[in-house]
Amino acid sequence: MPGAHVAATRRLLARTRVPKIVDVVAGGADRQESVWRGLQRLPGDARVVIVHDAVRPFITADLVERVRAAGAGGAATCGMPVRETVKRVTDGAVEATIPRQGLWLTQTPQGLRARPAVGGARHRRAAMASPAPTTRCWWSGSGCRWQW
Repeated sequence: MPGAHVAATRRLLARTRVPKIVDVVAGGADRQESVWRGLQRLPGDARVVIVHDAVRPFITADLVERVRAAGAGGAATCGMPVRETVKRVTDGAVEATIPRQGLWLTQTPQGLRARPAVGGARHRRAAMASPAPTTRCWWSGSGCRWQW
């Protein structure tokens, strides 16, 4: 959320009394910075962090709960199998069609235990070598294992 909208959003939430909202935090220049700002505002007793893009506002409570439950065991994300045809292209020329088997499009929400999330984000920020670092996860049962 842009910083200019934080105060108005806090006022609106105070009037509507949304109990699950802990705080409203201005976003950063990129997703990583926005998540970091949110992690810094977690209450000390938080056990699971749910990260969600505001661009997908119609998330269901059921999906959040499933990701929260899976994230409590380590980390989880939701996704869907790739249905589109995927091509590898170099210099405008199609080189190959990538088999879709085993390919998934991950989305938000993403959930993970709070302490590892904060510690991992702190470590990642300290060791940042590229302007656009990413977090990787490997599917493992109902969740995934994260590498910062």
